[in-house]
Amino acid sequence: MKRIELEIICIYRSDEGREVTYFELINELDIMDAGDYTAENFWNTMGGLKITIERYKTIFYSTNFYNIFKPVNFLLHSLYKIKNINSDWFDTIEDNPNVIIVQLMNNDYLELKVDRVNKKILLSVLSQTNEYNNKRGNNYYFFNEIIDVNLWVEQTEVALTEYFEVFSKVLLDRSDSNTVNIMKDYLMAFQKISEK
Repeated sequence: MKRIELEIICIYRSDEGREVTYFELINELDIMDAGDYTAENFWNTMGGLKITIERYKTIFYSTNFYNIFKPVNFLLHSLYKIKNINSDWFDTIEDNPNVIIVQLMNNDYLELKVDRVNKKILLSVLSQTNEYNNKRGNNYYFFNEIIDVNLWVEQTEVALTEYFEVFSKVLLDRSDSNTVNIMKDYLMAFQKISEK
């Protein structure tokens, strides 16, 4: 079977709606809003995800989350789920523990199923109401896109490494506060799973 190429990118969104990848931020090709370089603001910045297969087929692109934490948490949770490690950071769907869901602001959701037996990820974008309006320009939903689990892990780690590099810079020389302490714990959760 031919290996499908995959790219996962975390996206920062400014208050004015400008979208920048974390790759661009760490390589100083662009900047965040000045206020977002504080821990309290960074924790609540807007953002999203872009998922592309075969270099040109963007199957998911949205910044329609309340903040960047939601899609980042989705990616981080997927690593914990795939590596079969439990963490208090993540909720589990009790009747289906191999599924991870993140809800978008329009109530649609991104769903990931881990198939350990076949070493696959099944990725879907679904409507909360299960009503799919198939009209021109509304080709947004898909169901069970199959992705190799090793490829998902590899690309998720790349995307999260970029995000957490910016995250770490924001944390430098910050005095302790509740937000900073939570952010440090979250950074440790990433470092723990990326070492496995």
